[in-house]
Amino acid sequence: MDLITYAKLNDNAGKVTAVIYNPSPNMDWVTDEKLYVEHAVIPSKEDIPNMDARLRIDLKTNELYFDYIARETIENKVISLQQENKELKQAIADLTMLLTTPSA
Repeated sequence: MDLITYAKLNDNAGKVTAVIYNPSPNMDWVTDEKLYVEHAVIPSKEDIPNMDARLRIDLKTNELYFDYIARETIENKVISLQQENKELKQAIADLTMLLTTPSA
């Protein structure tokens, strides 16, 4: 028996935190959720450009799989920060107008 520890993401999936092959009988120190399986098989990772593989467990079938998440690129981060900067400048301009406009 192998032990898989995970953090539950939803009712169907968990983020694998450890795979322990042939664990000792006393695993009370494990604080994450845990699941014993007959034989834990970690699938092969695909090499997908600009994607990071995250090991997950299907909580319905107890099978391990990789979830691929897009990496945040420098270009995307710059675009996001530029948009945020534009919105902040507009908010400052709106507040300045509000403060300088005489009230009736």
